[in-house]
Amino acid sequence: CVFSFELGKLLSLLVFPLSQTLLLMLIASLARFANATRFAGWCALLAFVWLYCCSTGFMADAMMSSLESDYPPRSVARTQSADAIVVLGGATNGVAFPSRPADMNAQSDRLLHAVELYKAGKASKIIVAGGSRDWEAPEAVLMSQILVAMGVPVDAIVQERRSRNTLENARFTAEILQQEKLSSILLVTSAFHMRRAEAMFRMEGILLTPSATDYQIVHAPPVVPKWLPTVDDLQRTTYALREYVGFLVFALGKA
Repeated sequence: CVFSFELGKLLSLLVFPLSQTLLLMLIASLARFANATRFAGWCALLAFVWLYCCSTGFMADAMMSSLESDYPPRSVARTQSADAIVVLGGATNGVAFPSRPADMNAQSDRLLHAVELYKAGKASKIIVAGGSRDWEAPEAVLMSQILVAMGVPVDAIVQERRSRNTLENARFTAEILQQEKLSSILLVTSAFHMRRAEAMFRMEGILLTPSATDYQIVHAPPVVPKWLPTVDDLQRTTYALREYVGFLVFALGKA
């Protein structure tokens, strides 16, 4: 239901390091008012250390490495062919202006990679997967518009508009594959998200080849030393923590 979906999104905020830091600072403030000075001090110190660690390149790279290492980059030429390319949602921020296409975000590499695969003849169909809340255009529609603008024919695109998370992406995509009589796919999503996505799609009995993109570890000397905190590194750590928790919830649900 809508309530459970929205509630799940709100509860997921507790996974984010920034939310955890603010919660610890709130506990520290309440403890200080209650004259639990020592406890308040430890909470404040923990909040500082945790936020600092999560904002460094060392932490972000370590956490992302464990997610991306099983899916090394592969050239389009070396990618095997399939019946369809499935692109998971999360690449747009929605429509900022009614007369303009959707704004793309940091995961928009997914769309570019799908177009590269399609134009290289790796599949004849692209399935875009992503729904929305009732008052928004489904992300599948927004991604389709961008793909068309990038030169993909309209009749080569199939929209899966109902899903609101990765598990539903897999379930509803399986239905489309059956309807369209397609048996194999190239699964396109961010490398850090691929482990969870692959497990969920395989659970639906889908024959797939992972085709990861949007790598978060850059193998080049950093502009900012890795021990200095940055917003970008905090974001990467946040993505990784969300994936760890998401995969854990999925694994426990299967048990």
